[in-house]
Amino acid sequence: MRFLIVGLGSIGRRHLQNLRSLGYGDIDAVSRKPATESGLGGGQCHTSLEAALTAQRYDVAVLCTPTALHLGGMRALLQARVRRIYLEKPVSHNLDGVPELLELARSYRNRIVVGYDLHFDPGLARVRELLQAAAIGKALSANAVVGQYLPDRRPHEDYR
Repeated sequence: MRFLIVGLGSIGRRHLQNLRSLGYGDIDAVSRKPATESGLGGGQCHTSLEAALTAQRYDVAVLCTPTALHLGGMRALLQARVRRIYLEKPVSHNLDGVPELLELARSYRNRIVVGYDLHFDPGLARVRELLQAAAIGKALSANAVVGQYLPDRRPHEDYR
């Protein structure tokens, strides 16, 4: 299986490490960093998504660019008919172009997953169970806040 990681910032590097730890080796990337600094190892490091998609066909793409670039990246991946795409949340910073993207996504058989950590949070899963069982009444509104101490989250970066 051939992977493409689009964006090698902190989350892209984490996905790269996770894929390697699972035993995957055919991993290319798109990064503004020089290939020698990408930490990619033996895979190809492309300077643009278009260059990567022209050079190789990918089974899986992991899109971890800044949010404002998500729609353009998704459009390129879908036009290249990548079958499995993992998109870091959120899908976009606004709704402009989302209907067209959905239409393109429906144009061929694929599997697209949007990363959303709270989806698997045990506390929120329990609240959902209680709501479904009518054990705590009807929800009129919900708000979930997630926080992290930034020096622990990214110890090798100056969070300021």
